[in-house]
Amino acid sequence: MFETRISDMPGRVGDDCGFDIHPYLGDGSPNFRQLVSRATSCSPFLRSIAERDFEWLAGLAGRSPEDELTDLLSVDVPLEAEAAARHLRSSKKRVAILTALADLGGVWSLQETMAAMTRFADFAVQNCLQAVLRKDGKSEGSPELLDGMFVLAMGKMGAGELNYSSDIDLIILFDDRDAPEAELLAMRRRFVRATRRFVSMMSGHAEGGYVFRTDLRLRPDPLVTPVCMSATAAERYYESFGRTWERAAFIKARVCAGDREAGGRFLHAIEPFIWRRSLDFASVEDARNMRRMIKQQVEGDQAGGGCNLKLGRGGIRDIEMMTQSFQMIAGGRDHSLRVRDTLGGLSVLSSQGWIHPDTRTLLGDSYVRLRRIEHRLQMVNDLQTHSLPAGEDDLRRVAALSGGTDREAFVNGIHETLRAVDRVTGEYFSSAVPGSDQRHVADIGPDILDAAEGWRRYPVMRSERARAVFSRILPKIISGLQRSPNHGQAISQFEGFLRGLPTGIQLFSLLESNPALIDLLTDICGTAPGLAGYLARNSQVLDAVLDGNFFDRIESAPELAGNLESILSRESDFERILDANRRWMKDHHFRIGVQHLRGHIGWEQSARCYADVAESVLRSILDEVIAQLSARHGRPPGRGAAVIGMGSLGSGLLTAQSDLDLLVIFDPLQDGFSNGAKPLPARKYFARLTQGLVSALSAQTGEGKLYSIDMRLRPSGNQGPVATSLAAFEHYQKEEAWSWEHMALTRARHMAGSGEIGQEFERIRRQVIDAKGQRPDVIDALLSMRGRLEENLPARRDQDLWEVRLGRGRLLDIELVVQAGALVAGEYSRSIAKQLAAGAGCNWFRPDEAETMLGCHTTLRQLLQVARLTVDSTFRPEEAGEGAVAFLLRETGEGEIGTLAARLQSERRQCREIIDRVIERNGQEEVRS
Repeated sequence: MFETRISDMPGRVGDDCGFDIHPYLGDGSPNFRQLVSRATSCSPFLRSIAERDFEWLAGLAGRSPEDELTDLLSVDVPLEAEAAARHLRSSKKRVAILTALADLGGVWSLQETMAAMTRFADFAVQNCLQAVLRKDGKSEGSPELLDGMFVLAMGKMGAGELNYSSDIDLIILFDDRDAPEAELLAMRRRFVRATRRFVSMMSGHAEGGYVFRTDLRLRPDPLVTPVCMSATAAERYYESFGRTWERAAFIKARVCAGDREAGGRFLHAIEPFIWRRSLDFASVEDARNMRRMIKQQVEGDQAGGGCNLKLGRGGIRDIEMMTQSFQMIAGGRDHSLRVRDTLGGLSVLSSQGWIHPDTRTLLGDSYVRLRRIEHRLQMVNDLQTHSLPAGEDDLRRVAALSGGTDREAFVNGIHETLRAVDRVTGEYFSSAVPGSDQRHVADIGPDILDAAEGWRRYPVMRSERARAVFSRILPKIISGLQRSPNHGQAISQFEGFLRGLPTGIQLFSLLESNPALIDLLTDICGTAPGLAGYLARNSQVLDAVLDGNFFDRIESAPELAGNLESILSRESDFERILDANRRWMKDHHFRIGVQHLRGHIGWEQSARCYADVAESVLRSILDEVIAQLSARHGRPPGRGAAVIGMGSLGSGLLTAQSDLDLLVIFDPLQDGFSNGAKPLPARKYFARLTQGLVSALSAQTGEGKLYSIDMRLRPSGNQGPVATSLAAFEHYQKEEAWSWEHMALTRARHMAGSGEIGQEFERIRRQVIDAKGQRPDVIDALLSMRGRLEENLPARRDQDLWEVRLGRGRLLDIELVVQAGALVAGEYSRSIAKQLAAGAGCNWFRPDEAETMLGCHTTLRQLLQVARLTVDSTFRPEEAGEGAVAFLLRETGEGEIGTLAARLQSERRQCREIIDRVIERNGQEEVRS
C-alpha cells in the first residue's frame, strides 16, 4: 500500500495547506493525506490534477503505485485517433501525480521514478502510432508490425531516464529492405503523413494538457530530410556522415514502438558506426568541443540563483558526457560498456577500471541529487526547465519540494555539488594531458628537431585535427626517442612508423590520453624495428595495452580459447567473426611480443604462447567454416575432419612471423554424401572445407590476414588432395611414405576438429614411430633431406654467421637428426629435449653429444625468436641496432655481441661435427649388423 511505504515528506510553502483530500479519503491514511497536502501546496500543477481527479487520487492511498501504473498501462486505448489522444492525455496526468507522490514520498527511487515515466512514454508512442496508421487506412493485419515502421527512443527516453516534464526525442524510420522500387515513393509519402499526424497527436494541447512534447530533430540531417525516412537512407548517412554527437546519442537508442524486428536490424546494422573496433580517444576531442560550446551558451548561469542544473558547469550533462565519452572510447572492444543508462554506465566503467570507484560514487550520487532536484523544478508548473528559478516564490517551492525550508542552504548545497562534479569532469575534458612532458624542447638535438619538422609533411598529418593533437604529444615523443640508446635509429624507426600509418587522429588521440603508450612506442622503435613496422600496419593493437591484464601472465591454451569464444559469441556475421579473429590474434601477438621484449617472458614461453594463440584461432575458424558449409550442404559426413599441426606448430615453437604447416584428415565412415539441401560427395565436401579453412586463415582483408598456410607435408605433397581420408592416410603412412615423412610425424599434433579422428591420428603416428627402428632407412632419409636443403642454400647464406635456420650445424639440420633419432628410439614426445634424451638412450647420440646439441639448439632458437620479433629478415647486429642487440644479449645471457658471435661459431662447428659422426657411426653400425 502507498500509505505504509511513505518514508519522506516535502516541505510546505508558507501557510498554503495545498489540496485537502480528507473529505474524499476520510480519517485513514494520514501520511498520504499529508503528502498530497504538502506536494500540492508547492506545485500548482499537481494541485490542478488533484482538484480534477480527487476520487481516483483518494483510492490511490490503499494501492501500491506499481499496481496502479500497471493498470494504467493495461487499459485498451481507443482505436480512433482523437479518442486515443484524449485517453492518453488523461492518463498522462494520472501518471504525473502518481510518480510525483511516489518520488516525493520516498516510495520510489530515482531509477524507479524515471522508469515509470519512460514506460508510459513507450505506451503512448505505441498507441499513437497505431492510431494514426489505422487512420491512414492500415487497420488490417497485426498492429505489432505496423508495416515496417518503427520508432527509436533516443536520449533519456532511450535510456529509461525521462525527467518529470521531459520532451521525448524520437527517430522514426521505415524498413524498405524488401519494398519494390515502384512502391517506395508511395510508402514514403504515407509514412511521412502518418508521422506528422503522430507528432500532432502527441504534442497537441487540448483540454488543458498534452501527451508528450515530441522532437524529431535527432534524425539524420533534419533540415533537409523528411520526418520519416527509410532505414537504408539512414544507414548510408551514418556510414558516411555520422558525427561524434550522433554516436553518443545512439548509445542510448532503443526500439520503443512499431516493427521491433525491423528496428533491431537497423540498430545492429549501424553498430560499427556507434562502436568503433579500436579504442576511440579521438571522440574525447569532439566531446570537449561540444562541452565548450554548451558552456558558452549558458555562460553566467552559475553566478546567481538561476544556475542550470543540466548544462551548467558540473551539471547533469557533464556527467552524461563523461560517461558516454568513456563508452565511445572502449565500447567497441568491451561489450559490457554498452549500457544505456548513466548510473549503469558509471558502475560498469568503475568495475572495468576506467574510472576510480570514488569517482563513480561522487558522480553517481551527484547525478541522483541533481536529477531529483530537476524533477522538482519541473513539478512546480509542468515546465521543461533545468535552471533554478530567479523568483523567490518559485525558488522556495523547489526548496520545499526537496524537503528543505532554508532557501540559502538549499542553493549553496546545489553549488557545492556542481563544483565537486566540475572538478572531476573539468579535469577529464581539459585539453592538458596528465603526465605528458610539455617542457620546452630547445635543448633537444637538431637531428630530432629537423626530423620532427619533416614528420608534419607525412600523409598521416593531412588533417588539421591530427596536426593539432600531434603537436601536443610531440614533446613527449621527442623525450622518449632521445632516451633510446641509439636515438638516431629510434628516430628512423619512428619515421617509418609514421609513414606506414593510414590515418593519425585516432592514434594520436590515444597517445595523448595515455602518455605511457608513448614510452612503449618509442621503446619499441629503439629496440625492435620489426615490431615497430608491425605497429605501423596494425596500430590498433596499442589498444590492448590499456586492458588491465596486458602485462599479466599470458593465459593457458584453454583460457585463450575461452576468451576468444566469449568475444565471438557477440558476432553473428561470418565476415565479422573472421575480422574479430584477426583483431584478437593481433592483440595477443602484440601482447606476447611486448612481454618478451620487456623481459616478462623468455623465448620458450613466447614460442608456446604464439602456438596457443594459433591453436585457438584454428579451432574458431574451423568451427565457423563448418557452420557456413553446413548451412548449404549439411553437416560434415561421418566423423567429420581434424586439423593436424605439423612442424613448429605441432611442437609448440612458433615465432611472431611463423607460417602454419597443416594437414586435414577426414573420416566419412559409410556416408557417401552430406545430408543438406545441396548434398556433396564426402571427398568434395572435405576438399571445400579445407579450401574454405585456408582461405579464411590466409585471405587479406581490411583487418589484414591471420596466417600464411603451408600444406606441403600432406601425403604426396602438392600433388595429393588437399584433404586426406583417415583410411588413405593410414595406408600411405604405413605402406608408401618416405622415411623423411615419418620424421615429420615426430612433431605432428592434433589441433582442431574431430577429437575421435585426432585420437585415431595419434594411434597411427605412434604405430609408425614404433615401426621405424630400422636405421638404414632413417639414415638414407636423413642424408636425402640434408642434400636437398644444401642444394637450395646459396653459398653466401651458408657463410653467414647470423643465419639461423639453413646450413649444416644449424636449426633445421639439428632438428632433422634429432627427429631421426626419435624414430629410431620410438620416442613419441614432440619436445626436442626429450627426443635428444631418447636418441642418447638408444645410442643414436652419445650423452655428451646430446647435451651439446641441446645447448646449440637453444641458442639458435633464442636468436630466431628475437630476430622474428625485432627485424624483418636475418638478424645482423650492425643493422638491427643497439636496442635489439641488447635484447638478444639479455635473452642469451651474454655480455657482448662479440662473445655471442664466437659462441655461435663454436656451437655450429661442434654440431656439424656431431651430426657427421652420428651419420657415419650409425651407418657403419647398420653395415656391421
